[in-house]
Amino acid sequence: MTDNNKKTSKQMVKEELIELYDEFTNLNEACCFLLDTGSIMRINNQLFSETSVDGYRQCSEALKERLAKFKDRLKSAYENSAVIE
Repeated sequence: MTDNNKKTSKQMVKEELIELYDEFTNLNEACCFLLDTGSIMRINNQLFSETSVDGYRQCSEALKERLAKFKDRLKSAYENSAVIE
């Protein structure tokens, strides 16, 4: 691999890591919100309505899917960076 290609590849990895960091930050905030919501409802002894339970479950499933995709992206970024070295 030439030096120019190596620099370009490293720049691409750097940009991907920045995107991954931003996505991680977003996922972290979403997870914290979901956990805080459940905790607050429980602390205040408020019962979840059927609609609330469904919404909570949907948010939970959506976060699980996003986390699985994020994990795949991290693995791919790691594998791609190993090729550059």
